[in-house]
Amino acid sequence: MNKIFDLQKDKIILVMMAYTIIAFGIGWMWGLREISFLVGLVIGLIISVLKYKLLEVTLNRAVNMSEAKAKIYSQRHYLVRYTLTGAVLLISAIYSQANLLGVFLGLLALKVGAYYELFNIRRS
Repeated sequence: MNKIFDLQKDKIILVMMAYTIIAFGIGWMWGLREISFLVGLVIGLIISVLKYKLLEVTLNRAVNMSEAKAKIYSQRHYLVRYTLTGAVLLISAIYSQANLLGVFLGLLALKVGAYYELFNIRRS
């Protein structure tokens, strides 16, 4: 079964995209009509999706390791993910092509998607 888009597995990514669209709409209503806000949201969303995929790969590989190796491996990848987040925020603060608020809101997409899945599981 080779599916191009597995809706159930990538539901969290769809939630992240929906959140970004809603954040853009709210920003538009509040007067954030610059293209830099949209660019920031898109950059934040892309980094959030990348962090989600990195977390998925990390967990899948760590399961097959011994406990000590898995702990070290997970800690290293945790550091990589948060260094990536810090670098993106720093770069967006320095360069004006991406709005810092937009990047921050885009980076929150991963948290929103994770909480959505948590509440979805509790309802079931």
